[in-house]
Amino acid sequence: MISRKRSAWRTCGSRQWSPVGTQIPSTSTSGDWTRSATDWRLVVAGPRVSWSMMTLRRMEEKLALRRATGGGSTLGVDYLSLIDRSKLHYKRSDVTPIFAEPAAFAALVEDLLAPWRGEKIERVVGTDALGFVVGTALALRLGVGFVPVRKGGKLPVAKESTRFNDYSGAEKVFELRANPWPAGTRVLLTDEWIETGGTAKAAVELIERAGGVVVGIAAIAFRKNDKTAALWAKYRCHGVWPEQV
Repeated sequence: MISRKRSAWRTCGSRQWSPVGTQIPSTSTSGDWTRSATDWRLVVAGPRVSWSMMTLRRMEEKLALRRATGGGSTLGVDYLSLIDRSKLHYKRSDVTPIFAEPAAFAALVEDLLAPWRGEKIERVVGTDALGFVVGTALALRLGVGFVPVRKGGKLPVAKESTRFNDYSGAEKVFELRANPWPAGTRVLLTDEWIETGGTAKAAVELIERAGGVVVGIAAIAFRKNDKTAALWAKYRCHGVWPEQV
């Protein structure tokens, strides 16, 4: 149990957040949430992540609506509507508003993992940079480790590296820490956006060179085109943004 006095709660806008000094039992073996209807604070007390009781109640309501209408995400949250499509300074849309909303981010994670439910995944690999955000969330949800694929020159330790051309045609370098896992480790690769497949192919090369087995590749936007066709043909690939604009 998490003890607290209602008068001790701090208020920020319309949301109330857990009080300073809230105690979490060190012997807990599973995630727990404080139970205020407006509390969004997650207590990670175990190997997996649990979503807030309030969030889950709302998701259940939206899921019921989704089932009735035959559409929407796994948890019934329309996180794709949060994507900023203004493209003021860049040709891609901005998916980061999803990360700022807990219910939306939780639903995104569930949808990205959907094809691998029940399968053994031992590591999640994310590519620099937004793949770190997505990949860490997936790893926490699965209760497994996260390993980053870094841009060239960033790792200060023994590493493997490979050169590739990104979506713009620019030559880049990716690096992976040497000996990141035991041989045969089952790895899920993830990124925010896969347009030409250059970054994903480079990451796959590093994963397999390190003895990992790529069980699949997941991205918020994963285009199907001539450049990514080889990835779709060889690996289980999954994207959650159909129009990918």
